[in-house]
Amino acid sequence: MRSERIPGAFDFGFRYRARHGLYPSYHAAGGYACGQILEAAVRLAGTTDPAAVREQLQSMVFRSILGDYRVNEAGMQIGKPKYLIQWQDMHRSLVYPPEISRWKVRYPFPAWSDR
Repeated sequence: MRSERIPGAFDFGFRYRARHGLYPSYHAAGGYACGQILEAAVRLAGTTDPAAVREQLQSMVFRSILGDYRVNEAGMQIGKPKYLIQWQDMHRSLVYPPEISRWKVRYPFPAWSDR
C-alpha cells in the first residue's frame, strides 16, 4: 500500500491526540484543513475583503493536511483525489482507489440482521 506523507498531517494528529486523548476524526481534520485554506486565502489576498478572499479561493493551489486544494471554474474541488471507506468486519477499510486500497468493495453488503 502506497503511503504519501503530507506536511503537517502527522503533527496535527499528534497534537490532537495529546489534547483530546483520541485520534482525530475525518471531520476534525477537515475542519482544520478548511482553516488552513481560508488562512492562506486571506494571507494571499492581503485583506479579509470577501471578494478578494473569494478570488484567491478560486485561483490558488494549496497543500492542506488533507492534500491538495484546487478548484475548477465551477468551484468544484479537483486537487484532491477521492477515497472510499467501507465498514468491513467491524473496521474501516479503504476500498477505493484500487491502486492504494488493500480491500475490495463488498456489494451487496449483507443486511445488519444477517450478522
